[in-house]
Amino acid sequence: MRFFGVALLLLSANTFATVEKTGSVKSVQLWGAIAKAKICSGENACTSFWVSLGDIKGQAVLSMWLAAKMAGNRVYIQGYDPDKPERPYSNASKFYGMNLD
Repeated sequence: MRFFGVALLLLSANTFATVEKTGSVKSVQLWGAIAKAKICSGENACTSFWVSLGDIKGQAVLSMWLAAKMAGNRVYIQGYDPDKPERPYSNASKFYGMNLD
């Protein structure tokens, strides 16, 4: 029984670290095999997200970020708190999922 309590606590840890942002794609940067997008809902209300370009999912996400930026569409992005403070991540949240408006 104790195992299930510990497992539930560990699984819910990611829930507490969730980062969400709705806004426009302000900028997209590429650093080697990492793409990073800055999503802003106002002048100084921005959050950055990163994705690895090492697989098809990351490449598709980069294409969606670029399309949203060019079209001026708003996006809703979910990610996780920064787990890598060094460059090229620079305190950006790890991308998890997104909706395009």
